[in-house]
Amino acid sequence: MKLEDIVFAKPHYTPKRRDVKQGYAVRKLFSVNRSTRQEPAMSLDEFAAVLMPECPSAVAFQYALPDAQPTYEVYDDINVCLSEMCITSVNPPPTLTKVAEKYTTAEELWSNLPQYSTEKVSSFEATTREQAVSELWKQHRNGRITASKAHHVWKRMKTQDAEKGCHSLVSSITGKAFVNPNIPALKYGRVNEPFAVTAYMSSQKASHSNLKVTQCGLFMMQDHVFAAASPDRLVSCSCCGEGLLEVKCPFSAANQPANVKHVTYLEIVNGKTHLKHMHEYYSQVQYQMGVTKRLWCDFFVYTKSDCFVEQILFDETHWLELLTSATDFFKTYILGLLELENHGLP
Repeated sequence: MKLEDIVFAKPHYTPKRRDVKQGYAVRKLFSVNRSTRQEPAMSLDEFAAVLMPECPSAVAFQYALPDAQPTYEVYDDINVCLSEMCITSVNPPPTLTKVAEKYTTAEELWSNLPQYSTEKVSSFEATTREQAVSELWKQHRNGRITASKAHHVWKRMKTQDAEKGCHSLVSSITGKAFVNPNIPALKYGRVNEPFAVTAYMSSQKASHSNLKVTQCGLFMMQDHVFAAASPDRLVSCSCCGEGLLEVKCPFSAANQPANVKHVTYLEIVNGKTHLKHMHEYYSQVQYQMGVTKRLWCDFFVYTKSDCFVEQILFDETHWLELLTSATDFFKTYILGLLELENHGLP
């Protein structure tokens, strides 16, 4: 390049060029070719799903959380998949409603409740790993006392008048009560669960050997078919063995530290933060461990600015109390309702 072609100019912060010679020199450096490729239009949900992994704390996602599942590619050595295809040759067991069709009284139904083999339980769990997206998962939860209801059942059966005020709980267990999935707290937890699992794995992989976190479906007990649980994830490692992961994404503390000041179900005992043992989440994880026969559960609280994890060990005493209450509640309130429905009675 000749010296006379070099433009020496003081930068001016204005979109207007100062002279023609300067503009010509700049244009000579670039050759702009317009793209002829036709890109398909993206939907709003698809657009949001692409943006969310890069800027999950954007204001737009605080109020207009998309239902679309993230579509970004895996770029770290962690499992962020949302579903896993499973092929099984074992037919799923009938729902409790179908089982009840064969009998005329609640006593007869109770005496003939099926017992499932280990193979049947494992196969059914594998076919329901999409959980809330799976119709089979939804159908088989109806009439069963699951981990999320165990604490409420336990407290109800401890009261002097258990029948009083239990209508809403029975409706919830039998699938008669409608729960709006777009309630902000539920929607926030659903959208942020995969990000919470990713954060859990990133925070734990350095302190565990061969850590694996996998999705799971609905577990049913072999000899208590009315008891079921759907943990958020199964966890295994060479150092701790097999356990569970239960994730909580508190909407009320979305951008706050995960501590006792902002998360109501945490407390400090002897200088350390713990999940409150009288809270429903403690009963939930104990029920999950009892149903799945695992001895520990990592309770993980995730916010966009912090996270908290506590490994909760299996409490057999509390589990047996929960199972006893679930058995009594099922026999007293659920069995008869299943029979009435099968005979066309309200």
